[in-house]
Amino acid sequence: MMRPQRRWSPSKATNGTAGGSSTDLLTVGAACDDSPTSTIVASSSFTNVNLSHNHNNGSPVMKQRRRKQDSRIYSFRRISFLASRFKLLLTMAVRLGAACLLLSYLRPLLHYSQEQRATANVSSSVLTSDGDEEGNGNGDGIFSTEQHDQFLQYSSNLPTCNAISPEQVSYTLVTQCSEDRLWMMEHHCKRWSVTAASTTHDSPSPISLVVYTNMTIDDAKRKLSDRYHCPVDAGLTVQVLPMVYKDADYPVNILRNMAFAAVATTHAAYVDIDFWTSTDLHDILMTPVVQHKLAQSHQHALVLPAFQLHRQCHAWQACPRKTIPLMPKTKNDMIPFLLNKTITAFDPTNFGGHGSTRYVEWVDQAADELLPIECVKSNRYEPYLVVRVCNELPPLQPSLFGYGKNKMTWIMQLRRVGYTFDQLGEAFVTHYPHMDSKARLIWNGGPRGAHLQKPADENSFQTYQRGRTDQTFVKFRSWLETLPDRTKVFRCEEHLDDDARLWVAHSDKQKVKEMNIRKVAIADRTRDESDGSEDDESSSDSADAAES
Repeated sequence: MMRPQRRWSPSKATNGTAGGSSTDLLTVGAACDDSPTSTIVASSSFTNVNLSHNHNNGSPVMKQRRRKQDSRIYSFRRISFLASRFKLLLTMAVRLGAACLLLSYLRPLLHYSQEQRATANVSSSVLTSDGDEEGNGNGDGIFSTEQHDQFLQYSSNLPTCNAISPEQVSYTLVTQCSEDRLWMMEHHCKRWSVTAASTTHDSPSPISLVVYTNMTIDDAKRKLSDRYHCPVDAGLTVQVLPMVYKDADYPVNILRNMAFAAVATTHAAYVDIDFWTSTDLHDILMTPVVQHKLAQSHQHALVLPAFQLHRQCHAWQACPRKTIPLMPKTKNDMIPFLLNKTITAFDPTNFGGHGSTRYVEWVDQAADELLPIECVKSNRYEPYLVVRVCNELPPLQPSLFGYGKNKMTWIMQLRRVGYTFDQLGEAFVTHYPHMDSKARLIWNGGPRGAHLQKPADENSFQTYQRGRTDQTFVKFRSWLETLPDRTKVFRCEEHLDDDARLWVAHSDKQKVKEMNIRKVAIADRTRDESDGSEDDESSSDSADAAES
């Protein structure tokens, strides 16, 4: 057998003998070869020594544990620090964004440049009537909606309607837009020959543009020049009107009047930004036949036939890559599209709008031929025109905001004061099929811009944009009847019932009818009184003669 191993306590044995106290000596356990284990039982003093040694702070194990614990604490503190800094930066970013958003709304009112003030003064003078300039010179008037129900007869800020020769006739393209449609100016600049001299004139053809935006004039000019390649220093006049109206109250007629006020030529061709002119429009206007006709009278206007390119996208979305190449530039481009019905007369769902234009004859009409518009089939007729720019030109009524009846009222007033109309040959304008504007969606009135049927409750008309516009139109029509009637272009014998589409209560129609009847009765009574006084004077004269 193998001898058992003995292990002595580190402490010294007492009395120096081999057989010391049992508490001081290790108990020896024998380990035999045939035994699976050997057990050594240490004394309590040995166990206490080892435990105290293992729990010593200087132990390598404890040092490693401390290092791991310190590392975890450092990582946690580092993450907490970064999180607090990220939260601080996020808070600052949110506050900065809110401040920028607030500044964008306040900028038009707080930061007027001199050019913007000049623009405001132009528009405020446009909004005056009967030759009285009521603008206060600071541009505040353009932001007021108190102009509603005040209808204007003259454009007092335009030059006097003096006689001109055919050689003096010149043209400016007049248009307006919101900022999201400013990109269309690239195509207007190219088509109106502002970027290059055309075949009949050497200088660029001028354009008068007004943009409804919070950009400054310099920013708008820079955008037009750099991105849309329009030479802002060679014939393009740019004005801006700050966005201070609600979406439903897009100030379309104020913008139009501002654009007319900046015209320096004798005549202007007015189009909305989404109606693109043919590339030969200016050249056709410069033909001697057209110039001679326009020089004869300042109350003669030319009608530009309007067409529409149907939407090229299967989904209800804009697809400029498919649409722009199909926009016709000349009559030769237009005819094939008319035959395959890719292009039709503008807005077949609203026949009154352009139904009086002689589209059938236009197909064979020559460039130097003018076709008279002898009558209109609806009071809703609203063609795009070439007109003389002078102070007797009626302004577009600024009391009509947003979508609906803002241009047809202008044509009604032109007819009332004696304007005549001829249709221009060869030239045309084409509507670009864009998405509906916010003003149009609000006008439609239904959910997600769907068309809303006329409400049964007449008292609820004022809650809808269409109802408010129709009521303003009824007031305008009543005011128009007070002007001297010099109409030369009457309604056709077979005309549409325009009142059938009005959103006005029957009582409102009845009030207008009664007002007209009352005016006629007053005029008859005045005439009878004047006739009676003349009879009395003649009878007294006869009596005096008899006495003599």
